[in-house]
Amino acid sequence: MALVDDNKKLVQGLYDAFGRGDIGYILDRVTDDVEWVTEGPQSIPYAGSFKGRAGAQSFFEKLSAVEGGKVIAQELIAAEDQVVGLGRFAGTVKTTKKKIDSAIAHVFTIRGGKVSRWLGYADTARVAEAFSAQ
Repeated sequence: MALVDDNKKLVQGLYDAFGRGDIGYILDRVTDDVEWVTEGPQSIPYAGSFKGRAGAQSFFEKLSAVEGGKVIAQELIAAEDQVVGLGRFAGTVKTTKKKIDSAIAHVFTIRGGKVSRWLGYADTARVAEAFSAQ
């Protein structure tokens, strides 16, 4: 049970770090071979599969297309080496000035006290619409 609690604390710490804009904190807590995947169409700049710490950093750089992006983690569910974060993502797309407010689910896989895989799910139709110039 202690490992599950440690994993939940790790994930909560990552959400807290994102909230204060400390991406370095997050990158220090991913494995060198981390797989970072956000499901969605190409019209969402940060959608796709990113490999390794540099890939995860690239994800966060692309995510900066959303101004004031914040994650509200409403619930963490943990079992063995996985933690699922449920909540909302909100912000404004810089280029279109359209708002995003989407339910999210994040699946973290933990190995050796670090994130080895992250899968992000959102209402991709709503997010893609916010990136659309129309």
